[in-house]
Amino acid sequence: MIRSALIVAVIGAIAATVASAAPNFSGSWKLNTGKSEFGPMPAPEKMDRVIKHADPAINIKTTQSGPQGEITSELNYTTDGKEVVNKMRNADVKGTANWEAGTLVIKYAREFQGGELKIVERWLMSEDGKSLVINAAVSAPQGDIEIKYAFDRAAGDAPAATAAAAPAAAAKASGAKPNFSGTWK
Repeated sequence: MIRSALIVAVIGAIAATVASAAPNFSGSWKLNTGKSEFGPMPAPEKMDRVIKHADPAINIKTTQSGPQGEITSELNYTTDGKEVVNKMRNADVKGTANWEAGTLVIKYAREFQGGELKIVERWLMSEDGKSLVINAAVSAPQGDIEIKYAFDRAAGDAPAATAAAAPAAAAKASGAKPNFSGTWK
């Protein structure tokens, strides 16, 4: 019985650690066109993102420049998988965001040229928090394409600590030992 309880406690602790290891995307990001891949689509002249991320809320403000001029969008999601509706170019965009093993997956769809445009983005941050890659699978009436957006953290913008990393870093810096006090079952 004690052995079973210990195994359950260890599995729970591992699951909690994995769940809290999700990256914090907060910061200012600049598109690195040299590391990005746009397939048949033309690369934007410039794309910047300012992300405010306090899990489960994430706000993404994107400004991009290209042949159509400058376009700004602002999207809000919650990473708990709840459906949200955002406006993009005067159209409703329905989407969800959730974590899959440390990767943020954002799925959204909107009406486009008499059909539906569906996009699935997978957000991956480097371990040092200085680069962000978003792999987007786009399904449109004209066909499917893959796009890779590679962003670099803007100069002078320090990576945000994850919720789990901040206390751990503080404890490590102070030499403190973890506190296991409490009632355990």
